[in-house]
Amino acid sequence: MTDNPNQASDSTPKPIPISAAQEIPVYSCCVLVRKSEGSGYHARVANLADITVQGSSERDVLQKITTTIKSSLKNWVQSGGTIPWVDPPAEKLESEQERFLAIHL
Repeated sequence: MTDNPNQASDSTPKPIPISAAQEIPVYSCCVLVRKSEGSGYHARVANLADITVQGSSERDVLQKITTTIKSSLKNWVQSGGTIPWVDPPAEKLESEQERFLAIHL
């Protein structure tokens, strides 16, 4: 007898069951990032209302805005509310760069 629960005693591997596929919602968000006056960065979501963050670097604002978007989307979905998508998205300013984020809940 073997100590490995995934192998039969005759050394023939047993298949490991795979759980049923789960539906994971994914939301596409357009984030506009710009360098602020001074040394910081500012980011806003062009296609969601009222989500903005500030941080010390582009990476910092993208991490912060991802967390903020996830939290907001989760709250809207759990409450049964409507997600306030902005359509068409806010226009990009000359000083901003677009970043597209796929947000998984």
